[in-house]
Amino acid sequence: MVNLKNVYNYWKQYGVRSLVGLVWEKLIIDPRRFRGGIERSIPDFTPQPFPDLFKSCDFKGRTLCYLIHYFYPTKKGGTERFTYNLAQANIMDGNRALVITLGNRPLAEYPFTIGDIFFRYYEYEGVPVIEIRHRHAPIGLYYKRIDDSDTAMAVFARHIIEYGHVDIVHATYPQPFASFLAVCAEKNVPYMVTLTDFAMLCHYSTMVDKRGNFCGGSQCGKRCEKICSTYGIRSFLKRYYTAARVLQSAYCITAPSKFVGNIFKNDFPGTQVKVIPHGIGGIFTSARKRSETKRFLYAGTLAPLKGVHLLVQAFCAVKGDITLDIYGDGNKDYIIELKRMADERVTFPGAVSGDNMPEVFNQADCVIISSVWYETYNFVAREALACGCIVVASRIGALPEAISEGENGFSFETGNIDDLQKALNRARQFDWSRYKTSIFPSREKEYLEYRRLYEQVY
Repeated sequence: MVNLKNVYNYWKQYGVRSLVGLVWEKLIIDPRRFRGGIERSIPDFTPQPFPDLFKSCDFKGRTLCYLIHYFYPTKKGGTERFTYNLAQANIMDGNRALVITLGNRPLAEYPFTIGDIFFRYYEYEGVPVIEIRHRHAPIGLYYKRIDDSDTAMAVFARHIIEYGHVDIVHATYPQPFASFLAVCAEKNVPYMVTLTDFAMLCHYSTMVDKRGNFCGGSQCGKRCEKICSTYGIRSFLKRYYTAARVLQSAYCITAPSKFVGNIFKNDFPGTQVKVIPHGIGGIFTSARKRSETKRFLYAGTLAPLKGVHLLVQAFCAVKGDITLDIYGDGNKDYIIELKRMADERVTFPGAVSGDNMPEVFNQADCVIISSVWYETYNFVAREALACGCIVVASRIGALPEAISEGENGFSFETGNIDDLQKALNRARQFDWSRYKTSIFPSREKEYLEYRRLYEQVY
């Protein structure tokens, strides 16, 4: 029998909506939950073992944690390659390494949780990886957002740092991990930052503004607010100063090129950036001597940002018995448009694995980099040069750092089809007896540079 006095008191304390909810639960839901005549299976509550992040029991080295937005096998870009090379080299050097990356799989595919962070563990060619996702991903997590007050990320970071006994954290893509790095500062775990693109000061990460102009800097977020305001960022000023805190608390900041270092030193006055060029794999060597330029090549993402449409237009205006092979994948509509613009001398072989790129480069004479944004390093240009090609590249970003004009390649005004056509003609007429061989640091040398930096705090 219902006690009306209790009902009245409940109504006075909690209100009508709460009272209706309580009645609904007691009279409708509970009888259904506990009804008879149905079979019920008892779940297995045996806890899943927490993944063994570091299998080595007797190691005497340091434990390093790498933070990156994407990683193998989901993405295979330059930053992913750089991070993998460092993690693998550290493991081979007797240390322990763990890569933490973001993911967007369905929640059911992540068997482990720490607070509101879901994660899965896997290994990629011997490198331990934890892929994480938020229960509800914050807007702009991958590029726009820089937030050092993300509670879910902070709880996860404390667990990983303590459980894994992490000695050093290296953020090779710091922007989504501001809260993780704030925990490092809180716990006196030294961390370093490598600036592999411009996401820390540009929410587009390309330094090309909403109007299509090349950006000269954020002006403490004021220029971003005025020209590039977008959803997902409430305050560009706050974004800028959060990025500044992340950089100021790092014990070391590195960049792959002088160009990237100068941009950040300009936007964040007083910031010290050490330039360490990415290492080039030993498989990239010249396998033949060239005497004329007939085979042109593009390799990379097929996207407007890479200026592939400009390349096709310029190449088709160059006369002669020459060919252009365009390797890579991209948006299907964009590729259809490229094929429509191309003549019979242009082919589209598709994507090719990194292991096969030395063979591809050695079949070519000239590789073109037609980007219309500030390239921060560009592996393709340097690997092609290491294989004995000449390179025609946009006069922008870090690309000019790799080219000795008229000796190993030619540059052209970014986005200018006529100037690109002239550069292709100069490449066509290049005197190969004047070719200057390019020397780039090896992956081993790059690792030794970073090892010296790790040893400063360990």
